[in-house]
Amino acid sequence: MALSSALSARVRPDDVPAFRDQCRDVCRLGNQGVAGLWLRTLADVFRTAFREQLTEQTERMKNMPPRKLSLILFVVAVGASVFSCYLTPTIPGLALGLAYFSAFVLVVRAAVEWVRPPAELIRSLIWGGAGAAIFAFICPLWAKFHLPVVPALILIPVLLTGIPPLIKTGLHVAGRRS
Repeated sequence: MALSSALSARVRPDDVPAFRDQCRDVCRLGNQGVAGLWLRTLADVFRTAFREQLTEQTERMKNMPPRKLSLILFVVAVGASVFSCYLTPTIPGLALGLAYFSAFVLVVRAAVEWVRPPAELIRSLIWGGAGAAIFAFICPLWAKFHLPVVPALILIPVLLTGIPPLIKTGLHVAGRRS
């Protein structure tokens, strides 16, 4: 079995003889010693693979483009709000928590919108309008089920997701005219 280039680059030359010596030592103990060595080796391989995967995923998250992060936050906010509508008749406390969680996610999304490149401002405006339209349906559902949501704590984040692209578009247009 060939090692990947990333793994083979990290294997030190003295690792192979050391493993061979361990195999020879446990072979003297019989099948239990060999099984123990393989269990320890497999556990180490799985632990190392998990750590590498986690590190790689973390690096990928650090370099996520604003467009993708904004979309993920939009889906999470809308999903939490829709799910809160479903839970309102049965578990109103959790539904209220999800409603406020969605407002928090929208505030974070508004912050992400500030770092979007100017070429994506139209897309940003469209997503902000879509969010406002979706919440225009969700907020009356909360009212219908008498969910004690403070309207300003939900509507302000919804509006905030549209304000950054509007301001940036205005600044972009003003910059062109100068």
